[in-house]
Amino acid sequence: MINSNAFGARTAFARFAEDMSHLADRAKNWDKAKALTAAAQRHMADDVRRCFTLQRTPWGDPWTPIKHRNKHGTPLIDTGAMMRAALAAAGGAVYTNDHQIYLKTDEPKYLHFQNDGTNTIPARPFLGLSNESYEAMDREVFEDFQKHLFGDSR
Repeated sequence: MINSNAFGARTAFARFAEDMSHLADRAKNWDKAKALTAAAQRHMADDVRRCFTLQRTPWGDPWTPIKHRNKHGTPLIDTGAMMRAALAAAGGAVYTNDHQIYLKTDEPKYLHFQNDGTNTIPARPFLGLSNESYEAMDREVFEDFQKHLFGDSR
């Protein structure tokens, strides 16, 4: 005599195992680097704009004030070329599998002098991601993963 409860449990478990196998296959096909690159580009561009507008680093620290004769200028945005170059660099952000975000740009080579500083130029960082951006990226990438696994219905 066949125990119908045991048969039903085995059938349910077989369906569950098949569903899990299907989800595992879908997870393997998810392009994490693509999702992270898109999120990094979007958030880094927002952070660059915020840095230039508020004259602060991506982490909220104020930039060193300017010291030249005309103290009424705004650091790094006399012509807007530096901000445009930084936005172009942010748009070229690429996530790699070694857990780094690289900037690919043909923009002016002096970009890093202003961002990192030198012996004569104070650092005024504008390339980077704020803590809020990291948190938002984490949520967005997780949502992208869920959509990939389960579709847009969730």
